[in-house]
Amino acid sequence: MTLASLLVMHLAYARAWQSNNAMPRYCLCIMFTPLLLVADITAAFPAKADLTQDDVLRLTESGNILPFPAILESARHYQEGKLLEAALENENNRYIYEVDLLDHDGKIWELKFDAVTGEFLSKDKDK
Repeated sequence: MTLASLLVMHLAYARAWQSNNAMPRYCLCIMFTPLLLVADITAAFPAKADLTQDDVLRLTESGNILPFPAILESARHYQEGKLLEAALENENNRYIYEVDLLDHDGKIWELKFDAVTGEFLSKDKDK
């Protein structure tokens, strides 16, 4: 459920408070307050987020992650091909490079590497 849909439900029940057949107010507050808090927290801290070029530059210059050329060189050991796209993502507080390569047969491969250690994580064929 999105935060907006939770708020709409909360407002609908708030209107029902005014009728005689409505659930007691304290029950509704107990039911919906935790849902609203969880929805707000998960919206503020996504499990997976792309980082900007400025973020990548800052992290590389500070030595927190490996520079992309080192990752690309490593990627080419696992899969030959032309670089199509690369992204640095923060997945559950772990920096992951995703590298998309186009092979000689026209297939696209997505390779993932730990941006801090350079460890190869996975190789999947894009659909």
